[in-house]
Amino acid sequence: MKRQIIFASDKGGVGKSYGSRTFLDLARRAGRTVSAWDLDGSTGSLALLYPDRNPQVGAGIEDVRDPKAKGEWLEALYGAADDVLLDVPGGALDDLTRVLDGGAPSLVAEARNAGRELVVVSVIGIKRDATGTPQDAIDRFGSAVHHVVLKNGYFGDADDFVIFDGVDRGPRGPRERPVDRLRARRGRRAQTRRGTQLGVWLPPRPRRHPHALLAGRQSVAPALRA
Repeated sequence: MKRQIIFASDKGGVGKSYGSRTFLDLARRAGRTVSAWDLDGSTGSLALLYPDRNPQVGAGIEDVRDPKAKGEWLEALYGAADDVLLDVPGGALDDLTRVLDGGAPSLVAEARNAGRELVVVSVIGIKRDATGTPQDAIDRFGSAVHHVVLKNGYFGDADDFVIFDGVDRGPRGPRERPVDRLRARRGRRAQTRRGTQLGVWLPPRPRRHPHALLAGRQSVAPALRA
């Protein structure tokens, strides 16, 4: 199955680009062809790490926050690559969907017309302002796409993501769940109220690389396996 994979976060600094680089490396090593796009322009992480501007060899670039951006990555949807990977700058989903007149629904339809499954990977931390991406993605793209939540283990262990998972305040207290519709269950696919399949990945706290998302680079594969 061909895919369009969007890595997104509401803010920078949560490990989104590291996650996209990890997936890109693993997918290419596994023999999948990936058209990779850094939508943060020439200063983005993918752009700096992969200087070849052929998207299927290195990474193509475009700054989606530039009002003059033409959405060159859209042509890749109809190309031969197995996966089209978009690394979207933090908080720039509005800019991504602005390229199409119909916004997010038009992007979903474009992926479908190109014969691709649309996967939105929301990378989150443990603080409230780093947790809202999954709900934003569901509100924006709806249940017709596959949603994956990637919890960055650099910020804490699995039990530290209480704002996303919900925390029991006691027998008389409410169960806090700002992302209520996700109803995520650890290590499993959970059903949202809109019927979206949600793949939740729980990385342990990294011990070696100070910016590592996962315990090992192989760990991201199960979450995004076709």
